Amino acid sequence: MRAIWVSFFPGRPARAPAASSVLYAGPGANRHTLLEGFGGADAAVFSRLPDASMAQVVLELADSLAKRGTKIVVDCTDDHSEHASLGSLHRALLQAADSVVANSYGLAEALRTQTLSRVSVIGDAVEGERGEPRGAARRPPRLLWFGQPQNVDTVRAGLEPLRPALFALTIVSSPGSGAENLGHRFVTWSADAVAEELRECDAVLLPAAAHDVRNVVRSASRFQRALWAGRFVIANPVPAYAALGRFGWVGPDLAAGLAWLVENPDAAVERIRAGQEWVAEHASPEANARAWRAIVEKGSGPFF
Repeated sequence: MRAIWVSFFPGRPARAPAASSVLYAGPGANRHTLLEGFGGADAAVFSRLPDASMAQVVLELADSLAKRGTKIVVDCTDDHSEHASLGSLHRALLQAADSVVANSYGLAEALRTQTLSRVSVIGDAVEGERGEPRGAARRPPRLLWFGQPQNVDTVRAGLEPLRPALFALTIVSSPGSGAENLGHRFVTWSADAVAEELRECDAVLLPAAAHDVRNVVRSASRFQRALWAGRFVIANPVPAYAALGRFGWVGPDLAAGLAWLVENPDAAVERIRAGQEWVAEHASPEANARAWRAIVEKGSGPFF
């Protein structure tokens, strides 16, 4: 079975397995040539949505492929149903889909109210090499937060009950969001910077406000990546962390999690090792590719 990912932006879609085929369908793409490129494809995967100005092009492409017998798979990492400009395209694609994939349980539940198609869950594949697990032997321990600028408010709120003298925090994000003033050190976001800071830190901090509606659709990708890098995770509860909590520390009091890490370095390393085994089985590139293969071949995939 052959699947082709539809990309509306230059480069490979972030969630496309490494060996998958990708066709560019963004501005300037020739529609006739594009359809020829799908010859022999069993499925077309529509991932990150383009600018709303391309809505008609996207829907016409999906319709043309469906009429040729190509299965339409829509991959979602957010719920855009109420988005001012993308909402109508998001809803129309879900209605046209033969299969829908979400990157978290919470998002899947939201999408199931918007489509009659089966909604499966496939998380993001971890990146980089499997790291050697590390406890927190240094004093103060070096903590890391990395994420998108729109989530910086969760860091600000999460730090309020913590005593800054008990840790050294590095923030990796895009500049201009106020993140530069939150930690002890700020690093501008890049893939290489995240990988380097994961190697250098002792643990990863993932705060989340208790009643934040965004928690429902958050994925476990940062938790999984930290474990894969060999680093302990201290996090507030969100639904996506339900299967991962036993491999780190998940609870409402981040200070208690930090204290546990400092007092139990050997136990922390054992939790990380167990977490890496879980990630290898469920979130490695190989596991991710198997899950996508199941979507193409059977119409549904795993629900991890």
